[in-house]
Amino acid sequence: MQTDILIIDWSNLVYRAGHAGNTVLKNSNGVVTSTFHYVFRMLETYLKELQPGMIILAMDDPDHRYARKTFYPEYKALRGEARKSSKSEEIYSQIQHDKRVLETLLGSMPVITAFWDTLEADDVIAWACKYANLQGHKTIVSSDRDMFQLVNEEVSVYYPGKPARLINLNSWHEHLSAILKLEPRFVPSPDQFLDYKIMVGETGASSDNIPGVKGYGSKKAAALLNEHGTIEKAQKHLYDEVASKRELKVLEKRLFEKESKGIINRNRILMDLNQYINPDSPGYCERGLHVYRGVWQPEVLHQRLQEWELNAVMTGRLFSIFNDLAKANNQVCR
Repeated sequence: MQTDILIIDWSNLVYRAGHAGNTVLKNSNGVVTSTFHYVFRMLETYLKELQPGMIILAMDDPDHRYARKTFYPEYKALRGEARKSSKSEEIYSQIQHDKRVLETLLGSMPVITAFWDTLEADDVIAWACKYANLQGHKTIVSSDRDMFQLVNEEVSVYYPGKPARLINLNSWHEHLSAILKLEPRFVPSPDQFLDYKIMVGETGASSDNIPGVKGYGSKKAAALLNEHGTIEKAQKHLYDEVASKRELKVLEKRLFEKESKGIINRNRILMDLNQYINPDSPGYCERGLHVYRGVWQPEVLHQRLQEWELNAVMTGRLFSIFNDLAKANNQVCR
């Protein structure tokens, strides 16, 4: 498949690379090189398979100042707890170190890097898909399911894993059925996916720690949206049922409870990727977008790869792909 614009969730990529493989790779000087190796091998895989004309690396705020954390202090609170073991903390520290080292190289690669003060890579990706006036088909690379709400005729998601899945409108029901473990007929549409996430929430040690509406797991939330279309329509329909004196079921009543309404409103602010990047949204972050274009300097990357003794990367196709990409974007190699 060929895509016009490849948008990579940078933190997601580095995190996955840092946890890839069963052994720790080191060069002859004892420098740990595992993350470096897997980042470049993954990049090569995506570039060979998707053949983009442009690459955007979407990043979190480098100072880790998050608007969502200000709004909801428990946001991502469990991630620190999950790293309390010395082994987990060691791996995390190594990945963070490697990420900073890699970012010193991005200016010498034919890629565009972008971040937004107080926001996350998800928001930057949504901005690139919706508001950046980029022409052509866009493919997002991320294992973050929040990206699914962006799928439309012009946006696909390459979902890494075993197997990797290219999710677009044509393959949506097939892949989402497998990922969410739902019957295809109950899979929420891309337009419904945000409401689905709002109802189900996202909890767990490595999650964003956003609880959903009590009693609404994946199947119950999917069934509600399958019947009514949206949360708002479900609430209106059930309100009309109350007016006609039908006795509501326990889960139906829950949609009208004050606590549930608060959760739904909170989750929409936290999960809707339009919230902070849409100029018409009350939460719009007007300033703070930073976009940088790297200039391809193959000797800089080659020198670092030599230091890390990543021979497999140097003999692969990454350099030739970057050369072609630089030429297509009218860059002269320095």
